[in-house]
Amino acid sequence: MRTLNRNTRKVTYERVSSTVPILDEYGNETLEVRTEYAPPVTTSWNVSAAVGEAATRVFGDLTDYSRTVALCGECPVSEGDRVTFEGQIYKIVKIADSKNAHLLALREVAGDG
Repeated sequence: MRTLNRNTRKVTYERVSSTVPILDEYGNETLEVRTEYAPPVTTSWNVSAAVGEAATRVFGDLTDYSRTVALCGECPVSEGDRVTFEGQIYKIVKIADSKNAHLLALREVAGDG
C-alpha cells in the first residue's frame, strides 16, 4: 500500500510523555490525571475527508471517531497521542496495523484535549 504525496496534509503530532495527578486545594489527589505531551513533531499524512463504510468495519461499530489516517511504513504514534491539523485537535483512539501499513482512527476533542 502506498500513499500519494498530493493526498497528504501537513499535521502535527504530540506523543504522550506522562500523566500528572490533579490535586485539590488541600494537596490531596482527586483521582483525576492531566496528560502531558512531548514537543510537537510536524509531518505529512494521508488524512481522510470523512469516515467511510470501509473504515467502520476495520475499527468496529462501537469505536467513536471522526477521521482516519493511512500511514505506510513505520507508525511513529500510539493510542492516546494528540494530532493537530487544519486548526482542529484530535486524539488517536485506535490503530489498525498490517505488515506494511497502519490505519489510525482519530476523534476530535474540544479545547486542548
